[in-house]
Amino acid sequence: MSALAKCFCLSAVVRLILFVSGFHTIFFRRVELIPPNHNFTRLKEGLFLWSYDHSPYEGGLAHQPPLILLLFRVLQSLGDVGSFLFLLCVDLCSGFLLFLICREHFKDPKKDRQAVLIACTYILHPFVVAENVALSTHSLVTATVLGAILAAHTNRTFLCAVSLAAASYLSMYPLLLMPSLALLLLQSRGLPCTFRHFCSIFVPFSVYVVMVLAVLAVASFMILGSWEFLSAVYGFVLALNDLTPNVGIFWYFFTEVFDRFRHFFVVVFHSHVLVYVIPIALRLQSRPLFAVTVQYAIAAIFFAYPTAADAAIILPLIFLHQDITKTMRGIVIIVNGLLVPITLAPLMWHMWLDRGSGNANFFYNQVLCFMGFEIFLVLEATGSYLRMQYRKKTRAMCEGLTKELVNEILSELKT
Repeated sequence: MSALAKCFCLSAVVRLILFVSGFHTIFFRRVELIPPNHNFTRLKEGLFLWSYDHSPYEGGLAHQPPLILLLFRVLQSLGDVGSFLFLLCVDLCSGFLLFLICREHFKDPKKDRQAVLIACTYILHPFVVAENVALSTHSLVTATVLGAILAAHTNRTFLCAVSLAAASYLSMYPLLLMPSLALLLLQSRGLPCTFRHFCSIFVPFSVYVVMVLAVLAVASFMILGSWEFLSAVYGFVLALNDLTPNVGIFWYFFTEVFDRFRHFFVVVFHSHVLVYVIPIALRLQSRPLFAVTVQYAIAAIFFAYPTAADAAIILPLIFLHQDITKTMRGIVIIVNGLLVPITLAPLMWHMWLDRGSGNANFFYNQVLCFMGFEIFLVLEATGSYLRMQYRKKTRAMCEGLTKELVNEILSELKT
């Protein structure tokens, strides 16, 4: 049995033991793991209303798209076990997709062991395991995003568009990856990165994504019989209707802001993520996979309803670029900085809501600390890449000047 198969078997056994032991009843209460738009309990509430011929969004709790509700309506005929086994398979598929991305990126059979290690780092990550046991549907987003990256890396334009459209149908934020994925498709075809070549790929790719999204939207309308899901699923995220504490920055700020300023700051907070899309694509165009990594990391950090498991996919994607991570500075500080708030956040939550000896600032400080070190990690990785590019350009320039100088001296000596 290969090392990858052993890792997958171990991760499946761990998940099964935790689920059978009843840990899912503990994990699904953790706000660090379960955002409101991927909450399985809310999904079941929507299914209950649907079973009595009411709209699944009538209670204001379910925020999953209609196709996901239909899927879990079938799975729930087997009880929670059926849903758990399905999400377990999705998680294992995510790990395998990550392994294939690593192998495609390295293009060296000797580095398969490193690809296995990166995949195992994700699939055995405690947050990923806990999220899977808690039956969060967020794992579907991760799987479709990884599928889009792999398809782009292997020059499968339509499959990449389908995967990206599916991810955007589930979460909306993956649409920000379109320019970077188009650059990755451009690189996989071996074409130079010019504006004309980029447009020749980006335009049909965008058309495919829009077409698939339109098909998904029409299918959702046919299932539900109305367009109510648009406001219940996507409007819910954009309007920030649920201010349940989580590991993001939105909830605390919008509990404090005055109502007359709310719409302004909603626009500002959402547009903040959009600012980075074009600059990242332009500055990191020579490394499209790294551009996808940085863009997804920034989006994951500034999700309206993020989870701690988002960091679990950011780390493997960053450490996939070994030439960049080798020159990163302060990596020990970053890792320790991420571990401290992870350890203290549950304690602060307990002090705030269970013991009543603290307040929201106790928990939010740990959230800010965690997000700060995530940002520090992305900045250091990007800075390491830019320093590497600067050294290459400087070396090339010095070599060119040296050759010119030597040629001039030789020509003078000959004369």
